[in-house]
Amino acid sequence: MKPSEIKERHIYCNRGKGTVLRFVLGIDKNFTPPAWYSMEPRPGEPGVRYQDSKGKEGVLYLRSFASWCGKCVGWEVNDALCIDDDAGPVDLNLFTPFMEL
Repeated sequence: MKPSEIKERHIYCNRGKGTVLRFVLGIDKNFTPPAWYSMEPRPGEPGVRYQDSKGKEGVLYLRSFASWCGKCVGWEVNDALCIDDDAGPVDLNLFTPFMEL
């Protein structure tokens, strides 16, 4: 995906089989990934703070997150999750960790 397509409060699955989901909690220049994710800091590039379908939180640079993404599978609207019918088959059990965000 293109970095410009990544939006806050949206859920993305990984490329390939799409067995991992990540819910974007925020996008900000103040979010920086741990040093072991990127040996070369990218000043000025925003970071993406997310929670994955395994319940873990993390931060990646926006370009790295975009290249991990296969497609958007859902988003939050008024404290409810909407699943994109056009995204194709997604295991609904993967959405469980996001129900209380």
